[in-house]
Amino acid sequence: MLQIIYKSKASVPFAQPELHALLRIAQTHNRSKGITGMLVYHNGCFLQLLEGEEQVVLGLMTHIAADKRHHQLKIISQDMVTAREYDGWTMGFIDTADPRVRAYAGFQSACMNLDVLALNAVRAKIVLNSFRSFIPRED
Repeated sequence: MLQIIYKSKASVPFAQPELHALLRIAQTHNRSKGITGMLVYHNGCFLQLLEGEEQVVLGLMTHIAADKRHHQLKIISQDMVTAREYDGWTMGFIDTADPRVRAYAGFQSACMNLDVLALNAVRAKIVLNSFRSFIPRED
């Protein structure tokens, strides 16, 4: 199974309704393709982990890379894994503008700068995993 973490910048900042529409589409698509993962949106930047069958995830990454709603896409890590880390989430989602997220004790250190996270796959994964408690499993 392939797991990819990437970051990108929104071409134009997303409003709440746009983010939620994007999330619904991603969840429906991912459910049909057996993809699981997590998406964090912070100050116009995306940090996303995707996992699933290798060819399916690579196909989705090709689609994501061509999406004009964001740019400066950078793969942080691309690894073959033996088990899903986000089983139960077709696409977990965190918008750091959410007051519940901002109240999280580790928020400032976790989301200071997604550009810095892009330099370190371990830190990116720590941030993604730290927000899992905010998101109910879908199963």
